[in-house]
Parts: sequence; C-alpha cells; structure tokens
Amino acid sequence: MKIKPPLRCVAAIVAWFVVVSVSSSQELKQTLQDLEVGDRWLYNDWDSAKAAAAKSKKPILALFR
Repeated sequence: MKIKPPLRCVAAIVAWFVVVSVSSSQELKQTLQDLEVGDRWLYNDWDSAKAAAAKSKKPILALFR
C-alpha cells in the first residue's frame, strides 16, 4: 500500500508541527524557571502565600502556568 502524495504532505506538516511544539515547550519550561522575582513575591510556595494572605488579610493574586 503506497501513501498518496497529498497524504505525504499532510503527514510531513503534522510531523513538523509536533517537532516545533515540543522544542518550543522545552524552551518555555527553561525560561519560566529562570525568572528572577522580587523579595515581595512568593514563587513556587503556595503554603507560604496562603499564610501571608491570612496574616495580611488580603487576597492572593496567583498566576498558574
């Protein structure tokens, strides 16, 4: 069974998108872990953020990625 030329093109495009999306997600993961946050920010510590919010009686402004 031979693959027809239009299907080869579609398969090549799909493969290209998979490769590009995987490499982009790896770059993004690396970039997100390199963030320098200020002293007032709680980064990757949800329990400390909840405790600080309860102490200050202010809501938490959270960004989930």
